[in-house]
Amino acid sequence: VEGSRDGVLVYSTQFEQLQMLAEDTGEVLWRQSLESRPLTQPVIAAGTIFITTANNELWQVAADTGRALAKLKFPQAITGPPAFSSDGQVMIMPGDQIMVYTISLNPFGCLAASQIPHGPGSVRVPVAAAGRYFLMCDNQTTAKARIQTLQLETSGQLTVVSENAVDGQVQDPMLLRG
Repeated sequence: VEGSRDGVLVYSTQFEQLQMLAEDTGEVLWRQSLESRPLTQPVIAAGTIFITTANNELWQVAADTGRALAKLKFPQAITGPPAFSSDGQVMIMPGDQIMVYTISLNPFGCLAASQIPHGPGSVRVPVAAAGRYFLMCDNQTTAKARIQTLQLETSGQLTVVSENAVDGQVQDPMLLRG
């Protein structure tokens, strides 16, 4: 993580803390207790760390000080890390099933909850951003997956504009080309 001192972000299971370690010495630069363990790798943007936890929370932490700025609690498990819109104003994050959340960054909060079909635990890879569109893969069976193209409306709502079936399951993050 780049900041006043370059560091490595880790989670200590012993102390249940997010910790920033100095890249050159390993010294602890800051610690932030979390109420639950992280579920996915964090996303870092504009000096802010966003991390999802097993308590169905999305934390916003200042990268330079480790101070918790805010956290959002969701009514179901969330699948992270979030994907950012092309203008960097919102993040998209699927819930465990049916709902996909649009999170406003300023002010930090849930802007919209959209009903986008996907089953419990079926989204295994992060949503991919492509302009004002987002691609979400959900594994429907052991032999089939679906890629849904979601369009972000100005209200924060998402709508499905297309969907395509693929053979097999999607277990690896998507790569966009072109």
